[in-house]
Amino acid sequence: MCRALLVASMCLLLASCGASPVRIRVTQLDGQQAGQPVRGARVRAVMLDAGTIPLPLNFDTLAEMLTKQETIAVTDRGGVARLALLRDRSQLIEVEGPLDFTGRPIPTARWLLTAESVLEPVSDNAVYRAELVP
Repeated sequence: MCRALLVASMCLLLASCGASPVRIRVTQLDGQQAGQPVRGARVRAVMLDAGTIPLPLNFDTLAEMLTKQETIAVTDRGGVARLALLRDRSQLIEVEGPLDFTGRPIPTARWLLTAESVLEPVSDNAVYRAELVP
């Protein structure tokens, strides 16, 4: 009984120190639709500098182990994607445009989301603008 209570309390503690919600707005960068939200874009976040073995064993490494290494969301009507990320880890943010069924290549843009919550462009040929939404 005591062991089960201890395990349950540890799980609750770890759940509270895990991922937190991050909202990213994606808009068109140029063209006729410049500044307009991009609806239906695929936003993927990949955790960088994440180990596969949680050593040394502490709350940070356990939270990292319990959080997905890759998270995917789709933008809504306002161009906002909601992702659950560890705020103190750097993430590669990749935005792939919505499907348009015309056979044209789908534009992709990449940013680095730093541990300080700053989005820095990685790709030079960006067709989208990404910003963190408070």
